[in-house]
Amino acid sequence: MESASESDREIQTLKQLRACPEIFREIADFPGTSLQCQTRLRSRYPDELVRAAIALHEARSQAKDLIPEAESLWLTRVALQQSTAREVARHKARRFIGQSEVTDGCSGIGMDASEIAQHVPVNAVEMDPAMA
Repeated sequence: MESASESDREIQTLKQLRACPEIFREIADFPGTSLQCQTRLRSRYPDELVRAAIALHEARSQAKDLIPEAESLWLTRVALQQSTAREVARHKARRFIGQSEVTDGCSGIGMDASEIAQHVPVNAVEMDPAMA
């Protein structure tokens, strides 16, 4: 489990990334190798921000065939690996038809919650503040 200071740093880095969307365009548009891209970015941005931006870009790239809205998600490689496949989430969501409300107590990137929400109001809860 992460310490509070590690989690605080991660949240601060994510806030910086949200305030700096141009870094993602630079990564996507860079014509050279990944190492060349990182070197160029590190000349303009803090190392921690570059690492986080590249990790997020890679996770989004891996997710794009699985999740149509992947480019807009804030996710990690681990969160993606632990997420429910869209078709499985869709199947599970059908079990909640007719309920007045559902709470997803471990929502992660929200695959189950987004499918359940097609049928019934959902309260999605995530303990990891960087993912919430």
